Amino acid sequence: MSDIPAALPQDQAAAVDAYFTCELATISKSGIPIAWPVVTLRREDGTFLITTSIGAPQKAFNIRREPKVGMLFSDPTGSGHTTLPEILIQGTAVCPDEIVTAVAELEPYWIKLWRRQPPLALGGRSALRGLVDFYYMRLLITVTPEQVTERPPLDTLIRPKAATTGPAPVPPSASKAFTRTNAALTAYRSAVLATVDPDGFPSLRRVRLTPDPSGEAFLIDAPATAVPHPGPASILCHRHDDTLQNQYSFVTLGRVESRSGAWAFIPTRFIQGSGGDNPLGAIRKVIAVRRATKRYLSARSLPRPRIPWEDLDALYRQVTRSTPDGSAETTRPY
Repeated sequence: MSDIPAALPQDQAAAVDAYFTCELATISKSGIPIAWPVVTLRREDGTFLITTSIGAPQKAFNIRREPKVGMLFSDPTGSGHTTLPEILIQGTAVCPDEIVTAVAELEPYWIKLWRRQPPLALGGRSALRGLVDFYYMRLLITVTPEQVTERPPLDTLIRPKAATTGPAPVPPSASKAFTRTNAALTAYRSAVLATVDPDGFPSLRRVRLTPDPSGEAFLIDAPATAVPHPGPASILCHRHDDTLQNQYSFVTLGRVESRSGAWAFIPTRFIQGSGGDNPLGAIRKVIAVRRATKRYLSARSLPRPRIPWEDLDALYRQVTRSTPDGSAETTRPY
């Protein structure tokens, strides 16, 4: 294991910078690789910065227990390009148990995020911002790349999945996880499959899933260059618009196995992610995250950190002044 990041060639670095999000996979306590969409910042030293709120610390807990992670850059939405290569980065991560609220420590991260997702900063300046102060209590994750794999975009290798008007028929004995996943998949053209390589690193790839009418499984349609490994697995589906708004996602846990010469994903648990909430559901989520934030602080006998709103406001004004129309703009470095 090397402490020196694997250097990215200039074209790969440019492609990575163009992606608005990536899929970060960590390994759960039960050994299942689980991916969620995150925003990353590539640093000059070759490492990647990812942050998470203390109200959603599971990624941090997983990394502190098992530092091997995988990052897949595969959704070009917002980049202005449709043929960006998929780039898988596998490496090790660290996440100190230190809550960061200081703007100076995260200035490049906030600037990148606000240029691509302006309303997020405006939400922090509203009269109700105290209710979501947990968002600015960040844990910092640093990923050191060890191996980089480039693949062609999925649509250049596999014929796009035809649009459907509803979920495919399922067997009468279908499990709840299969049924919910089957219904949710109709809103997405592809999924990110997370498995674990023999060396213990999470591996991710874009695939298409087809319900297997003979059983509670999904057949995996993937390029020959991206054959999955059998064992614990999960799928992530997520989408957003060109300004990182209207975010929707879900994760299904399960396993991958070979069936009659084909690879299949067998779901065991469906986890609803973001999107689709009514106002009451959104309020419940805020309450749940505030409770999780309180638990994180209480477990460490820490007072609730003060958020430097005036510094955040000043930085946001700096970002908006740098654009011709006075509002943050989407940047496309690729």
